[in-house]
Amino acid sequence: MSDPAGAARVSAVEIARLAGVGRAAVSNWRRRHPDFPRPVGGSETSPAFSLTEVEAWLRAQGKIAEVPLRERVRQQLERLRHPADSPAAPLVPALALLLLLQRDPDRWQSLAPRPDQELATDLPAALGLLAVRTLGPDGARLLRLPALYGSTQLGLARLLAEYAADFPGGDGPQAAATELTGGPADSAHRPGAALSAEVAALMGRLARTDAPDSLYDPACGGGTLLLAAGSDGRGDVHCGSCHGQEADPDLAAVALLRLALRCPLGVPLPLPLHLAAGDALRAEAALPGVHADAVLSRPPYNERNWGADELAYDPRWEYGLPARADSELAWAQHCLARVRPGGLVVLLLPGAVAARRSGRRVRADLLRRGALRAVLALPTGVAAPAAVPLHLWLLRRPVPGEPAPLRVLLADVSGSPEDYPEAVLDAWQGYESGRLPDLPGVHRAVPVIDLLDDAVDLTPARHLPQRPADAHGLLTAQQQRLAALLAQLAPPAAALPGHRPGDRSDGDGTAAGGELNRSASTVGELLRGGGLELLGEGEPVRAGDVVLPAPGGAGTGGGGGGGGSVAAEVHAGPPVPAPRGAQVLRPDPAVLDPWFLAGFLGVALRAERSGGTGSGTTLSRRDVRRARVPRLLPAEQRRYAAPFRQLALFERGLAEAAALGEQLAQGIAAGFADGSLRPEE
Repeated sequence: MSDPAGAARVSAVEIARLAGVGRAAVSNWRRRHPDFPRPVGGSETSPAFSLTEVEAWLRAQGKIAEVPLRERVRQQLERLRHPADSPAAPLVPALALLLLLQRDPDRWQSLAPRPDQELATDLPAALGLLAVRTLGPDGARLLRLPALYGSTQLGLARLLAEYAADFPGGDGPQAAATELTGGPADSAHRPGAALSAEVAALMGRLARTDAPDSLYDPACGGGTLLLAAGSDGRGDVHCGSCHGQEADPDLAAVALLRLALRCPLGVPLPLPLHLAAGDALRAEAALPGVHADAVLSRPPYNERNWGADELAYDPRWEYGLPARADSELAWAQHCLARVRPGGLVVLLLPGAVAARRSGRRVRADLLRRGALRAVLALPTGVAAPAAVPLHLWLLRRPVPGEPAPLRVLLADVSGSPEDYPEAVLDAWQGYESGRLPDLPGVHRAVPVIDLLDDAVDLTPARHLPQRPADAHGLLTAQQQRLAALLAQLAPPAAALPGHRPGDRSDGDGTAAGGELNRSASTVGELLRGGGLELLGEGEPVRAGDVVLPAPGGAGTGGGGGGGGSVAAEVHAGPPVPAPRGAQVLRPDPAVLDPWFLAGFLGVALRAERSGGTGSGTTLSRRDVRRARVPRLLPAEQRRYAAPFRQLALFERGLAEAAALGEQLAQGIAAGFADGSLRPEE
């Protein structure tokens, strides 16, 4: 089948989204319908299809009446992407058009009926005038809007106008912009920089505790943190002025337009938005004279080439020259230099920054002079990269003449993954008010003098008391729970499934007992055959789904208990969000028994990890696809399903008992050592 140059292509996942079905359904269509469109590109494992042909087939089959408007907008955006450009580039003219629809809808109404030959020049001119009037000359230059639009850009403009009008009530252009950007815009500049809405909201709430009139983010990405901190709770940005800088010019333009779309229409023009392109450490002059009321940022991490040599004599290094390995401490000092005296700085940093030996002198000076006020450890996985522990650092620029605080807040809320934002806010507000009680293992106001040793290690867990007030009562309850667990696991003959010697194979490849001689299919083959579906990120886990937790992570809990040792389990409860870092497979029950699949996948994945071929911290889709599962009839699968489930329950109980036993033994020993317990007579 011919595929004209520039024609839009779609993957099997995108076809499933168009038709509102799972990917397994698309695989079934390809297998059962000879007239299904043939691939026009891609690879054998990830074929690409002509969008035009797919749409025509879906309509002919009654699968869809029309491609959803949102998908058509996204397809046009994809067609405008160029491999050499920033992934954020197509969003800039799209968001500029939405700004025109929001601020000057009559102008668009006068332009829309014009033929494409006129609109190709008239629309860019209108957008340029709007940008100067709304964002000022500097803002208009940052957008770098073209002077001439092509047919694809004009098609996108008409689709966007229709899309924005499709939102019920409220501000359609603003809602459309939120749908099109959301979080992914922040990951376009650097891998691992995307922030979850929860973490962004927490950092915004921390910044707003001082009721700032001006905000600054020196590595603003797509503007998510500025939006979170400047928001009034209803979605509008009401901060007096927002300043931001971003190395990717297109991403900086996206941030500017997202903020502009969230500014109320009554704010005097040009809007108080000051964003610039450039690396804030090296190109500080791109946004000169900033002294904001509050600074918040998720700066680049683990950068060796941040300018240590060329910036060696920079006046911003007031607390010491950061080592080449400590780019994060360079960003922290840059932020302190760009906040007013007494102003708050909120930074999301890797946990290693608190303990890295090369940064101990800078950390010590931040403590001595009262600039560093808090280090708070967050639950692992709340923001990318999922396997890296993350800390929130809260700093204040010292006010000349004021004494430095004698204590610094150290908190570890990693054990509260469900309500950690409230725990962080409560700890910070209690510390600021001077009424923060020590909470063992969670938070403590630590004397600065206790931290100024040779290492200056600020990792919260190292300085938090772990002993509860009633150590004896807690340990007694744990001991009773351990006894109950061990009773469930003993005797092993009752807790484990029965087994017998395996049958030897005959020469024809069939076992003597009638079973197939372990001929197997890979998960990738099962996915292509339609009997299995690999769910996308964000899709909820349903009963019967097979969950493959990330190594060291916990499952959904639907398989029968806590713990994280089971390599694969079957969810048995109501729909829940997928665990962080997990992969979720949805088998067709007529083809694959879920526990049969989970059992053999668990064996295959463990073997791969122990052999060093798999990842030690994350479970990649490649790992899953190459795992092998025996080809057995459904009746034979069910013979294995029940024992695999019994083994999973046994293993979970054993892991929980081992963890609880270790915790109990260490707790009793620590109690004897610190005096909170004493031996019985």
